[in-house]
Amino acid sequence: MKAVVLLACVMLLVSCNAGPKVVIHEEDDPDVRAKPAAPVSNWEYKTEGGDSWACARSVDDAAELCFRRSKGHLDSYLHLPWREGNPFFCSHGRCQTKLSVDGVQQTVQGTDDTGGGTRILFLPDPQRLLHEVEQAKEVRVTPPMFGVNQEFVFHVSGLKWP
Repeated sequence: MKAVVLLACVMLLVSCNAGPKVVIHEEDDPDVRAKPAAPVSNWEYKTEGGDSWACARSVDDAAELCFRRSKGHLDSYLHLPWREGNPFFCSHGRCQTKLSVDGVQQTVQGTDDTGGGTRILFLPDPQRLLHEVEQAKEVRVTPPMFGVNQEFVFHVSGLKWP
């Protein structure tokens, strides 16, 4: 009798696993599948009236490296949107700032905003800097700041600003 029960159990197990396996597969939407994902841009562009901006966010999202055209004039600046007050430690409006474009380091004399409290450090020679950034992959900026030595890293490839 034990042999019959054992044989019945074996046959039951075999029959449960026998036969074709059915796999249910939902087809993807062909329109969604056919479109490759758009590359994420390192730059944000904005136009307002006659002014236009191109800004890249730092890797840690703590700063912006921006270029602004206003009435034929070009500015380049570092902006710290999340800081309170004016975080830059400058002497008589001059801010010795380390700037590295694709590993080539230089020291430039930035200027803080004369209005104070806007968290903007203007970088000199914006036309030259724009030309360097257009060909670069990475920019590092180390401004003089109160109580902290912070380097901001920007991925800048892909600048397409008219």
